[in-house]
Amino acid sequence: MSDVNYVRNTLIQTGEHCGELIARLVEIQQEMDHITGTIATVTSGSENPEIQQALATYSLARENIAAHVQAPMGTAHEHVQNYFSQL
Repeated sequence: MSDVNYVRNTLIQTGEHCGELIARLVEIQQEMDHITGTIATVTSGSENPEIQQALATYSLARENIAAHVQAPMGTAHEHVQNYFSQL
């Protein structure tokens, strides 16, 4: 196999793995939404600071996954795709 084909195949596999990971991160966010929803439902009306802090922390974690993991991974994947298209 030529070096170019090896690089292409490796980049294709890497792109597939990246897509799978991003999809799993979306699933994790959905699971976090479910957890947050469950907590909010069973503690409805609670002004307890621990519950409020828990809900805020889950929300922050979810946002951080999107902002600091998914978005940069998507950008990195775009750069790899741009490189791949030049091969």
